[in-house]
Amino acid sequence: MDILIAVFLVICSTLVTLAVQKRRSTNNNDRIKESLISKVKPRAKKPEKKGNFGNKKETVKVDDNIYVIIGYGLANCIVIEGDEGIIVIDTMESTEVAREVVEAIREITTKPIVGIILTHFHVDHASGTQAFLDDCKDDIPIYAHDSFSHYYSQVMDVRSPITYKRAVRQFGTAIPEEVKKDAGINLNLKMDGSATVSYIYPTITFNKKMSITLAGIDL
Repeated sequence: MDILIAVFLVICSTLVTLAVQKRRSTNNNDRIKESLISKVKPRAKKPEKKGNFGNKKETVKVDDNIYVIIGYGLANCIVIEGDEGIIVIDTMESTEVAREVVEAIREITTKPIVGIILTHFHVDHASGTQAFLDDCKDDIPIYAHDSFSHYYSQVMDVRSPITYKRAVRQFGTAIPEEVKKDAGINLNLKMDGSATVSYIYPTITFNKKMSITLAGIDL
């Protein structure tokens, strides 16, 4: 009996000790947490993610003579207005989408397009060129890096099956329109067979850098 009492007392003492240690540890952790919080600069409130960002067709004026036309397709089109005309940077994903963009440009200015700059070979940035050329009375230069033609041809011809499958997964082109808010980075990428792609290559290329004057603007 004495042995049982002794064992019982040891167990009780151990439990009490563990409880006290746990409480001290919790209090100590709370103090450390409060100390760290007081030393860290409060973060700005994270903006609410809006699923319809870029879904609205609009022209945004970012400077006195620079506009960004967004919401018409997956990519954006940039317009720089000079004294002698306008420069178009990137021509969208299809002729149909690009025609809408041209109409938006004509709401800004009636000045002629005097040059096109293609930033890179991705389909959504360089496949509506014909619509812009149709708006021009004269031939205009099309500028791009000298690697453009090779990679654009690869994407559009050699690797087109791979490009298509990847785009379906990346941009959700197979998701029904009634449940899809956007393509992740902008409105949509139309790949239903209804779009017309312009196979038009640059007329002037450069390797590392180039200085030109377009629309009276030094670039």
